[in-house]
Amino acid sequence: ASCVSRALVLQDGQTLYIPGDALLDGSVIANGARSVTIRGRGLIDLSRTDYRLRMKGITLTHCTDCHIEGVITNHPRSMCTHLCGCDGVTIRRYKAFSSYGATDGINMKASRNIDIEDCFIRSNDDCLSVYATIVNYQGGSEHIYARDCVLINDAGHAIMSGFHGNPHGDDVIRDLRCENLDVVDSKCQYADYQGVIGLNVGNDVLIEDVVCRDIRVEN
Repeated sequence: ASCVSRALVLQDGQTLYIPGDALLDGSVIANGARSVTIRGRGLIDLSRTDYRLRMKGITLTHCTDCHIEGVITNHPRSMCTHLCGCDGVTIRRYKAFSSYGATDGINMKASRNIDIEDCFIRSNDDCLSVYATIVNYQGGSEHIYARDCVLINDAGHAIMSGFHGNPHGDDVIRDLRCENLDVVDSKCQYADYQGVIGLNVGNDVLIEDVVCRDIRVEN
């Protein structure tokens, strides 16, 4: 399919190391994998890709016990990092930049046990988004922790949860912790969609046990 062209696919137990002087021209993908690590200080660059392919920076689907550390994603045509149906992902010192379309920073769907720390995200949509069921990814999301991060959203929200779920179902998003975050700027051009933090219980999603502590908003 076109959405996985120009992509590096990782398997169980593999580590992708991108040194600081390296550029990976394309996406990184893992599907159904365990113990995958993506680390380094290099760049995962999508700026040369055709926008019609809607390529993402990093995509993990149905993966467990994975780690992302230190790398940079630049100018994807869709999400910077996309976690779908995942369990146990740590993201440390990650940096994301996007300026096209609905390019969330870290987008999580039907995932659990996600730990995000010391990241910098400037996104053209939500910086951190947590959803439930959507298309092939079924169920709620839980135990999502984000701390010590700097966020800039040029559209959407710095933090967004809810909205996507199984209509007339019983999806629950629970145990969402956001602590010690600096929102340097937060913009949205639509008057009815503004807000640094958005909790939207659309599609019959239940959101519970949410803590936002020490959130500083500069602009």
